[in-house]
Amino acid sequence: MNSKSNESELFFSFLHEERLRIELTKIVKDCKSRRTETQKQVSDFIGTPLTKIKQVENGTCKDINAINNYIAYMSGLTPVYIDIN
Repeated sequence: MNSKSNESELFFSFLHEERLRIELTKIVKDCKSRRTETQKQVSDFIGTPLTKIKQVENGTCKDINAINNYIAYMSGLTPVYIDIN
């Protein structure tokens, strides 16, 4: 994914590491395609606002905990919180 057109298809543009963006994009797209619950149900279960679930699924979310918890939930893992401060 080194070309400019592929770069624009990657999610989470706030991240500067391209490999991380590539992997997160793949994982989130896969999770979204497998999701059987509504976004609201996912939001309620993991305690993340619905707007952030929508942002995660469209790649604009800048909250690493929301991204991580969405992926963890969709992968059947227990969501955890990361303190980046």
